[in-house]
Amino acid sequence: MAAWLKTSDPNFEDRIKALLAQKREQAADVDDKVAAIIGQVRAEGDKALKTFADVLRIAFRESDVIGRLGSDKFVALLTGSSVVEIPAIRARLEEILEERNATVHRGYDIHFSIGQLECNPQLPGSIEELMAQADAFTWQTAEPHP
Repeated sequence: MAAWLKTSDPNFEDRIKALLAQKREQAADVDDKVAAIIGQVRAEGDKALKTFADVLRIAFRESDVIGRLGSDKFVALLTGSSVVEIPAIRARLEEILEERNATVHRGYDIHFSIGQLECNPQLPGSIEELMAQADAFTWQTAEPHP
């Protein structure tokens, strides 16, 4: 669709160009602010993930294997454990996190969900299948946080 505008103002085109340039500057300014905010959020998210990784390192034994699976998911392989008491692990993690949340004033607290999956290395199954089962269990047992 084409539209034509006829005006008797000899400066009309210059005024429109100046107005469009101003709008572009404002849009660029907003884009820059949004990019800065996104950068700050990502940096804060990275700090929270590092804090939680530290909590996991403190809470578990040196013989346990702890890793980040991506995004905000971590896994701990508790080696040499015959029985794992999830309530005791949850309490230990919550205790350490409460200390961190109290000493670091971020404006938010870090919360977590925990799931457990026992695996028998003698039974067939892939790591991906085990992780999917553990993930589903974690969401089923997740406690809501304010």
